[in-house]
Formats: sequence, C-alpha cells, structure tokens
Amino acid sequence: MLWVCSFQKDKENPSEFLLEIKHDYKNVSLKGQWNEDLEKTPFFKKSCPICGYPMQFRYKAAYGLRLYICTNEPEVCGFMTNEYKAGKLSIIKCDQCRDGYLIVKPGRDKTSYMLGCTNYKKDGTGCGRLMSPKYYYEYMGIKDTVPAAPIIVPKGRNIKPKNPAITRDQEPARKPERTMIEKANIPGVLYRGLDLDVVLQTALQCLSDISVNRFYNTSVLIDILRGNEPLQVKDISLMQVESFGRLKTANREDLEFIVEWLIEKKFILETKERYPVLHLTYNGIHYGKTVKKSQLIDLQKRLEETEQNQ
Repeated sequence: MLWVCSFQKDKENPSEFLLEIKHDYKNVSLKGQWNEDLEKTPFFKKSCPICGYPMQFRYKAAYGLRLYICTNEPEVCGFMTNEYKAGKLSIIKCDQCRDGYLIVKPGRDKTSYMLGCTNYKKDGTGCGRLMSPKYYYEYMGIKDTVPAAPIIVPKGRNIKPKNPAITRDQEPARKPERTMIEKANIPGVLYRGLDLDVVLQTALQCLSDISVNRFYNTSVLIDILRGNEPLQVKDISLMQVESFGRLKTANREDLEFIVEWLIEKKFILETKERYPVLHLTYNGIHYGKTVKKSQLIDLQKRLEETEQNQ
C-alpha cells in the first residue's frame, strides 16, 4: 500500500489533487484526519456543461492555473475552465492580442462572471480584453440564455446606470486578426516535386488558422491540409480555412513526418497530455526569418532516406 502525506493545514477541506489520487488509485491511503466524504467533495461528480463527460481537476503549467478539463476527446469538446461556477464559459485564446488567453474572472458585482485576458496588468497596461457571457455565447455559437447582470446602486443615491452597449465587454462581434506566416523564399529544396519551403509555410499557416479558438492534434491538421473532413471534429469552420486542401497531392505519411520534424525543430510545440495538441512557437510564427536553408536540406535528405527504407 502506498501512503501519501501532506502538510496541508485545512484537513476539513483536503487537497482535491490528493483526494483524486485516493479516488482513482485504490492502493493509496491518506495519513492523518482527513475529510474523505465524497458527498462533501463534489468535484468528483462534476460533469462538462457542454457534452456531459466527467471533468478532471488539473494544474496546467501553460496557464499557471488549476483547471476543470473535460475528459472527452479534445477534438469533440475541448471545454476547460478555471471556475466551474461560471457555467459554459470556457478558456479560449484572446481574439485581440493573440498572445494571451481569456480566462474566467468575477464581475464587478462578485456574483457574475466574464472572460478577461491573462495579459492584463494591474497598472492598467497590457491587453484589457473583456468578454461578457452573452458575447461569448454568440462568438462561439453556443445556444444558451444568459441572465442580465444586476445593476447595483448604492442606497440613497439616484445613479443612472451606464449604457452596457458601450462597455468593452459588450463590443460588437468581430473576427480576430489573422496571424500571417511568411515564407523564407529559399529556392531549390524540393521533394517529390513539392517546394519544401512552401509546404512548411502552408502547414504552419494552417495550424495558425485552425487554432484561433481551440487547439487540435496532428491528425486534424493533416486532414485539413489534404482536404479531408476530420472524422472526429464537427466544426464546419475548419473546412473553410484558406489552407484547406492546399497539400492534397502530398502523401499522408510524408506530412506526418514533416509535422514531426517541425516539432523536433521547435517550430511547433506538442503538449504532453493524454490527448496531445499542437501550438505554434515563436519560431513557427516567425518561420520566414528563423528557418535556415540547411534545415530544409536536412528535411529533404531525411524524407528521401525514409522513402528508400520503405
């Protein structure tokens, strides 16, 4: 039997991480006077408000937060939130700065919630993007009714409330600016008649375009590049990206090798989760300036060697 010890002070409200270990691994025992009553620790019973799958409570280093994450396939659902009480508000990439994430934050009345960018700073600088629940549901195409936030007026004062239509969390819907990935313009590095510089730029641009709201895995990226409808993803917008079908003449095995090469050379980051997804790195976003001809030649040789060994 494995014994787990913790220095947590509040034993009436033990660490959810430790209790989850206790719940999932029957050979684990918690030492000390712990409150292990599952009825008083309902996080085991929390279900995804979008698809109904069980939620996991995990610390995510990428966000620096403890998050509730849906256990369904990320290509099917992908819901995650840092505040379960906020309903269907899910963490998404910021549509303004494109470098931060919109996470759940409490409203001014302390009873409602909204999304705010992680790049906002206390001194008022940085990205001040705010998104109300109503705007979020329209932005994501989620059908739901959102109760209006109550207007709190101090007693004894006749204050005319501000028009919510002009607040920055209610601003009209607009498409996020597209991140453009430039080619390196390195001629003469070809494989099976394809310009590898064009292939890499197309793959990175496609990844950027499909990652506007959520992230996907290698299989989905290759499906979009080859013009196939992803079987696991029911999102028509993926088939409307500019890169859809641009590499339909390339073999799937070659594209899988190329994506792995991009990960190896740190143009793309692949997460280490149970269901890994892809993120563009700084080098990937600035591909045209960071890639070298020697790297393209290396990729060309390795593709040729792989073809000969098949």
